[in-house]
Amino acid sequence: MSSWSRKDIAGRIHQTLPFRFRRTEYRFALSQDLFSSHEIDPGSRLLLQELQNSAIDTAGAVYDIGCGTGVLGIVAAREFNAERLVMEDRSALAAAFAEFNAEQNGLAAIAGSFCRAVGAGGLPSAVFDLVLSNVPAKAGQPVRTLLLQHALASCTPGGLCAFVLVKALATETEAELRRLDVAELRVFPHAGHTVFLASPGDRVNTALTRNAASTYHRGTPVLHTIESTSLRQQGIWGLGEFETPSFQTLMLAKMLRSFDATAPLMFWNPGSGLLPSWVRKSFGGRPLTVGTDDALCIMAVHETLLQNRSRRTRVPVSALLSSSIRALQSSVQEGSVIVLSIDASLSSGARSELDRFCEDLSGMSISMVVAGNSAEVSRIERQRWASVHSRSRSRGLRGLVLRIR
Repeated sequence: MSSWSRKDIAGRIHQTLPFRFRRTEYRFALSQDLFSSHEIDPGSRLLLQELQNSAIDTAGAVYDIGCGTGVLGIVAAREFNAERLVMEDRSALAAAFAEFNAEQNGLAAIAGSFCRAVGAGGLPSAVFDLVLSNVPAKAGQPVRTLLLQHALASCTPGGLCAFVLVKALATETEAELRRLDVAELRVFPHAGHTVFLASPGDRVNTALTRNAASTYHRGTPVLHTIESTSLRQQGIWGLGEFETPSFQTLMLAKMLRSFDATAPLMFWNPGSGLLPSWVRKSFGGRPLTVGTDDALCIMAVHETLLQNRSRRTRVPVSALLSSSIRALQSSVQEGSVIVLSIDASLSSGARSELDRFCEDLSGMSISMVVAGNSAEVSRIERQRWASVHSRSRSRGLRGLVLRIR
């Protein structure tokens, strides 16, 4: 189940929207850091519309894959009198919002959420009467196929799987579903999206493999060089740095050279894991903690570390999966160094959360190394908790080494 606090959620709510379906009124908290932060997604509306027009009357157990804020699962569970609702997303923040929204809409007693990548939980059991997914277009074709397979294998005989995808992927998706030998397939094209209602066939389970992690592999492993250290990395669908190290990673590595080789390092959202792997290979037994709100990041970091292990890299890496950077606080030690890469502008909620995290660490001799978006790094520099030690600039990015005071 996802782990979240009401305080963490409250700080990340961008707006709360009313939504009416049939005769029922719902309210959904949305976040700037999650998909469809300003409206209920049109694709989700269309999927619910087609479900309303289908022959389904009840669904004892409902499963929402890639749930986001939980709209599909929550509405379907209420409308079809579910006794159990499971919502799943690779984003810990999404899983937390989904569970929060289920509670706000009176479904706390039957609802639960999980943060994990599709297929990471092993082979599914066919226990859900209704399986839903607003399939992410950017997931990559192998991952989208895995999602379809996983959904069909999770559905009971005689149950229903409902998918919605952007129109550009309709032909590919229909062909894939027919290849999977579904018992029945209905296709509903709309202006920007296509909805698919599918019933699983007898042979769907045989399409799944036990090693779902390999489905996320993007191309073949690539050899990188960071600060004269060679690293192997397997690209991952849905994460960056699949061809070259990011400029933030290169800048952070250069700045980390100046620190004591034994100082505990803590990373938040390190992407595909190149930087933690570089630290481990360059400095050996330094304690490392990796925190992230993305289950796919945990998978990628583990794999990148394994590809670059040596006799010097025997100290284990601690991994934390949480909707909030504040989860790192329980692992912080005196003298720890927190490493933060900022790809783009942060939402106001994420900024406030980072500031509260750093203010709570005041007086602990904690350092922070940050690189990325120039405006965000400049904002961090101006905070009262930041005592700047050095500054860097490269390729339009800024970097800071600072002490939290």
